Amino acid sequence: MAPVSGGGPVALSPLFASYRLDSSFDEMFDADGQARAPYRALLARLIDLPLEDMRRRQREADAAFLQQGITFTVYSDKGGTERVFPYDLLPRILTNAEWERISRGLSQRLLALNMFLLYRVKGFPWERFFAVAKWSLLAYVVTAGLIVSVAAVDVLGATLPSPP
Repeated sequence: MAPVSGGGPVALSPLFASYRLDSSFDEMFDADGQARAPYRALLARLIDLPLEDMRRRQREADAAFLQQGITFTVYSDKGGTERVFPYDLLPRILTNAEWERISRGLSQRLLALNMFLLYRVKGFPWERFFAVAKWSLLAYVVTAGLIVSVAAVDVLGATLPSPP
């Protein structure tokens, strides 16, 4: 595992003192420990942030999630206590090209989800799903009324293959 270098000063930052890169994809750092271009400005801010400030911010965010009910319960756990959904305090930064690709995929999946729900709820003629062009299908969904217009998704970091 390579230590994070980030060009020098990151190795000195307490936030990254024990951070090690392995063979997994890392959104912020490349395999040589250098900050990726979209993350350089964020990294510059983090370098000067004391470790205790980051810990305090994490505790405050956890408390806010708990107060707002952004939790889950593991019912097999004897304590049965609510747990805060796991999340990363640092943002996942997407380039415009990454967002364009993700946006197209999400739109496609929401369209498919709506079509499935329309079929299940309103008796949508499933055979039409395969028989009509994409834009005709989209027009049908809009005129029939969307069931899912907003969705939350997780964006996982990985090196994606180029689209065909």
